[in-house]
Amino acid sequence: MSERSWEDGTDPGVTIVEAVADASGRRPRDLPPLQRAVDVDALEALLTGDGGTRFRVEFRYADVHVVVDRDAVVASEPAAETGR
Repeated sequence: MSERSWEDGTDPGVTIVEAVADASGRRPRDLPPLQRAVDVDALEALLTGDGGTRFRVEFRYADVHVVVDRDAVVASEPAAETGR
């Protein structure tokens, strides 16, 4: 499992790819494009939008279950462990 906090100025897509790479034991450059799993522009719009709206987005990327929420945390773990 890998958890990452959003840092000011850090691209959310990069943070997600790094978390998935950590969780899966692969290098970020060996992963497929994130856009194949989720609409990155829409996800970034949620993260940078009005802070009053709570949300949770779950998706599968490179055989890893990924959870993104407003609290600026990305948690990922191998999909086989989650049963999803």
